[in-house]
Amino acid sequence: MQYALKSFDQYHVGVNVPISYPPEIHVNCPISLHLTQISKKYYSPPLLIDESLDIASGCYFQPLYPPTFIIKTKLLYQQAQGLSFLIDRESPSSVLAIAFWKRISSTSIILWKHKITNKTIITSNSDFHPPSPLRSILSDDMGLGKLLQAISLVSHTLNSARNYQRSSLSTISGCQATIIVCPKRLIKNWEEEINKHTHPNNLHAL
Repeated sequence: MQYALKSFDQYHVGVNVPISYPPEIHVNCPISLHLTQISKKYYSPPLLIDESLDIASGCYFQPLYPPTFIIKTKLLYQQAQGLSFLIDRESPSSVLAIAFWKRISSTSIILWKHKITNKTIITSNSDFHPPSPLRSILSDDMGLGKLLQAISLVSHTLNSARNYQRSSLSTISGCQATIIVCPKRLIKNWEEEINKHTHPNNLHAL
C-alpha cells in the first residue's frame, strides 16, 4: 500500500480521503500519505464476533445414516454428517438452535438472551427453552450429493410423518407426501434419482 502511494506521488497523482472514511479504525492501511492527524484508537473485536465463535457448528455432528431398507446408496461421511445437521435443525430440541441462546438464571427467573439479535425471553419455567426454527437450508457445491441427502431426509422422517398423521395434532387428512419445488427441467432428474437411490416400493415420485 505504501509503495503504491509513493508511486502516485512520483507521478503527481493525488489520493483523496472519501467523506465516509473513518481513519481512526484504519491506522495500518491509510489510503493517503497526507493523513497527518490520525487518532490511534484500537477497537476490541465486536461482541458479535466473540459470541458467534461460541455457537456450535454442524461439522461437529456425528454422521447419521438413513434406513437401509429404504435408501440403498451408502452416504459418504460428510453427506451423513449433513443429514445429521438437517435432522437437528428440524427437531424441536435442536442443538444448533439452542446454541444461539445464552441462559442466565437467578433465584426464580430464567432469562434467555439471543447471542446475535440480543432478543430476550424471560420465564419462570426451568424446562422452557427457546423454540427451534424447525427448518433448515442445505447449500453446497454442485455434485456433492445434496439431492441424495434430501431423499435421505425424507426417508429418515417417514415414520414421524406417519405417526403425526395418526395423532390428534394432525387436523388435515395427511397424505405423507413431501412437496418438492424445483424448475420444470429438473423434475425428471428428481424422479430418476429417487429410483436410483431407493429400494422399490418405498418412496414414490408422483
